[in-house]
Amino acid sequence: RESAAEAALAQSALARDTLDGAVRDGCAAREALEHALVDADAREAETRRALRECEDIVDAVSMERESLEREVSRLRAEAEMWRSRCEEAYVKADDSEQRARKIRNGELLAALRDRIVDLQSELRAEKSAGDHARKIFEKRMFEKDVEVMCIRDRARELGMCMELLDDKIAAAK
Repeated sequence: RESAAEAALAQSALARDTLDGAVRDGCAAREALEHALVDADAREAETRRALRECEDIVDAVSMERESLEREVSRLRAEAEMWRSRCEEAYVKADDSEQRARKIRNGELLAALRDRIVDLQSELRAEKSAGDHARKIFEKRMFEKDVEVMCIRDRARELGMCMELLDDKIAAAK
């Protein structure tokens, strides 16, 4: 009986040691989960901060784009004004050329031809300036569009990270 009691006592002590080990393992696992939760909260806060920064950048880029669109409207109006002036100059040059043909006076005709050449040169220069301004604006718009797309991609990535963190936090809980 004593050996049976000793065996039962030894078995109880072994079971108690096993339970104590399981409790220690459970406490360690709980602490690890708590640390993981704190880390996840920190990463979530950082991700939210980065997302806010991205939103601020997107807002700034949107305002810049609106400013550029206003500039485009102004440049289009200016280009239209120059186009109109060019058309007027062409009409005047054509009228002068027709008058010159009618007159057929050598000296007057030469002076009128010189004036026509001068007007055509001015017209080409005005048209070239308008085309140059349009190209510069188109380049700036393209660069802003690229920047907006990059920011949107970054915001999408951060949003996905937020979803993954939310899933991990939910799984941890």
